Amino acid sequence: MPKLVVSLSFVGTQYHGWARQPNATSVQAIIEEALSSLLRTPTTVVGAGRTDAGVHARHLPFHFQVEQTDLSPELITYRLNRMLPKDMGVLGTYEAPEAFHARFSAFKRTYTYRFGLQKNPFVQPFVWDVFRPPQWDVMQEAAG
Repeated sequence: MPKLVVSLSFVGTQYHGWARQPNATSVQAIIEEALSSLLRTPTTVVGAGRTDAGVHARHLPFHFQVEQTDLSPELITYRLNRMLPKDMGVLGTYEAPEAFHARFSAFKRTYTYRFGLQKNPFVQPFVWDVFRPPQWDVMQEAAG
């Protein structure tokens, strides 16, 4: 039973985080629905971590097991990208060793926070407008 890993990128504005929830739209639910349709069998995925509502991801890997498929990893990437909404994109699909686990095999996680000093509609969903320079030294001391 092959284990496949998918590298996913998404804009999380419309989602209530990564994890499947009974009464809200999540990234995981959208992915599982698309994969289940593509593979023609109910498919559950395991993500590298959870995200909060509205959080975006540049590269969030997830894995899943598949009983049998004639689809190559490249074809899975191609077809998933045609099935997923415009705010999600598959960067690649890879076969993984049986011991791989998207959450526990991760060796690094990076979080980026972007601030904008002026309103810019081209980056609006990805920055927090502050309109004056933050006091970085005060913030760094508070973070300590």
